[in-house]
Amino acid sequence: MTRTQRWSAASTAAVALNAMLFLMVAYLISRASVPEPPELVSVKLLVLEATPPPPEPPPPLPPKPKPRLVKKIEPKVLPDQPPPPDIDELLEPLPEPKTIGLDEDMEPEPEQPPMPSQPPEPVYIPSHKLSRLPAFVRKAEPVYPEKERFTGREARVVVELLLDNEGKINSLRIVESGGEAFDDAVKQALEDSMFAPGYMGQRPVAVRVQIPFVFKLR
Repeated sequence: MTRTQRWSAASTAAVALNAMLFLMVAYLISRASVPEPPELVSVKLLVLEATPPPPEPPPPLPPKPKPRLVKKIEPKVLPDQPPPPDIDELLEPLPEPKTIGLDEDMEPEPEQPPMPSQPPEPVYIPSHKLSRLPAFVRKAEPVYPEKERFTGREARVVVELLLDNEGKINSLRIVESGGEAFDDAVKQALEDSMFAPGYMGQRPVAVRVQIPFVFKLR
């Protein structure tokens, strides 16, 4: 074998050895870099089945009403009675009306004239509603009673007059009495007096007015 051939064989063997070493190193590196798979752990899943809640009991039924006892009323049997008499048998027949003829010579009575109706009572207006009060047309002064003057007695008399729309006295009433003698003197004086009527606006009206009279010794 020549020197050259020996050199070539040695080179080839060295290359093959290096290749084997490289492959062994690469295998070892690959084994170290890849982690071993973990151990498998078996896990049992506990599956709980959902149990539905028990149904609610139904509401209690209302108590049945007690049946009312209905008392049976038996009809009373009345004894046989005779039928009522016919009403025509009870009523007596009325006598036939008699026709009274008028004598030709008789004249019918004349019809009486109707009674005249009384005039309505006038409405008397109080004095505070008048536009003009009634006034004396002729005033008669009451005479002081001699007996009362002799005894020195004084008095006050108030009279209420009802005057019509012409000023005439329809009614007279003593509101405040001073005694029988003083009252009579005032009444006599008013009977001898005359009044002008009171007015509401421009119209004379019936009025109610009070007049005081004072009896005083000087």
